[in-house]
Amino acid sequence: MKKTIFAGLIAVLILAVLTGCSKKSGNLYDCVSADAMLVLSGSPAETLKNIGCTPASNGFEASDAFKELMARFSGSEREAIVGFLAGSGIDFSRALTVVDIAKAHYFITFMLDDEESFRKWCEDRSFRAHDSSGYMIYKTPGEVSIAVKDSQAWVIFGYHKGKEGEYINGFYSAAEKAPLPSWIREKIDNAEALGVSLNVGKYIEYVASRGLGAGTAALEGAMWQGYDTQAVMNGYFVYDCAFDGAAVRGKGSFYSADGEKLVNKAKIRPVNTSLLRYAAEDAAVAMISLPDSADWYGTVDALNQRLAKVGIGMDSHVATMAASVLENIDHTVMLSGGVANISAMNSVDGWNGTIAVDFREGKAYEYFEMIRSMADNLGFPSSTVGGDAFSFSIPRSGVTVYVKNDGNALIASLSPTLPADANPAFAHAFDDTLGGMIIDITKDNPLAQFVSLPFGLNMTYTATADEIKFDIYQTSTDGLFLANFIEYFAERVR
Repeated sequence: MKKTIFAGLIAVLILAVLTGCSKKSGNLYDCVSADAMLVLSGSPAETLKNIGCTPASNGFEASDAFKELMARFSGSEREAIVGFLAGSGIDFSRALTVVDIAKAHYFITFMLDDEESFRKWCEDRSFRAHDSSGYMIYKTPGEVSIAVKDSQAWVIFGYHKGKEGEYINGFYSAAEKAPLPSWIREKIDNAEALGVSLNVGKYIEYVASRGLGAGTAALEGAMWQGYDTQAVMNGYFVYDCAFDGAAVRGKGSFYSADGEKLVNKAKIRPVNTSLLRYAAEDAAVAMISLPDSADWYGTVDALNQRLAKVGIGMDSHVATMAASVLENIDHTVMLSGGVANISAMNSVDGWNGTIAVDFREGKAYEYFEMIRSMADNLGFPSSTVGGDAFSFSIPRSGVTVYVKNDGNALIASLSPTLPADANPAFAHAFDDTLGGMIIDITKDNPLAQFVSLPFGLNMTYTATADEIKFDIYQTSTDGLFLANFIEYFAERVR
């Protein structure tokens, strides 16, 4: 039971920190070094407000919908969560989460308005207590410990053999030698709901250590053309987000180690949004603009060599053909897909999907004829659909592919590809961008109806030369983003 109680606490803590300024918040960063892989600076207060909780004299009072959810818990579990929100003495204005996967370091730290109340809250949970290097440690039944000292608390993960204080002091020693840059502190501390700092070099090195070769190689090739990759490797990606009613809106950029925003200086044109006329209205859409001048043969060859090391390399002929196709693309590629039939999601019949590509003059027709010839040579049943389109079926698969040549655009789809007006939710969001992705699930979407979702969801990611934006918002509804989800889940347990 104690494990269950604490699991409820941690769920609330992580929700508050990871989805989220105190005058004291500057102290929190003193234990974070410049080498930390991922730092999240969240405002639990902003998150709790968006959940629908209301500020109280000593914290927050749970919303009615939140109370309905808690009705499924035992009395002791409800008491633990309500006490945590309203009487634990926590300063909810700011909390830090540090994640360093490579070193297996994970901790959350926050300030306390009332240390005695927080200690009492821990003692009421019957957590085992002991002293470690001047910290009061409260050990939970699992591999989680809470440390308290000088009106600050740390939630640390893992088993530390009674030396939790030394473990925490190690973070302060590392931060003293290489403190988190002041410009990062300022940016993530001023984030309204959540500020994130990713040490790009440490992250790339970790990913590379998992089997894809040298870290710097991950930043090589055509897709990084125009970036100062050395500055990226030695710098950070910094992101911040805020709640906006029924939406969460965020933006981020790459920065050098000195805090200079890094801009892609390559000649990359904005995506051609006219291709969106081939995107299904209720679907996921991705667009990308390729650099006008890039060494695709060198890029594909280098990528293929790295893939070969892990046993998934391409045949050299296939690799050369792929590079040739990329070489002839006139900068824009669009992908679209979604659920066509919820009852047939386990087969191709349940999905629609389309790829549309802008090619250089004359190349779209050349590839169109090449695909038609290949289908005939393989013996796939085919038929002409007008003078500029044909379809072919792949035997024993149930798959029919429609291929269309529309000027310099080549389109392949699992459904007939007839031009239509682009969905405004797609076209407007992609204006003047280098690409991105939109998942637009309307309230009437089969997936939304399957789970009785009372609103639609739109997740939009777009990129420009110097910024990445990521917004999530609910459609066909009012209210608050998290509160609407809480109400939805509360409705399910009534």
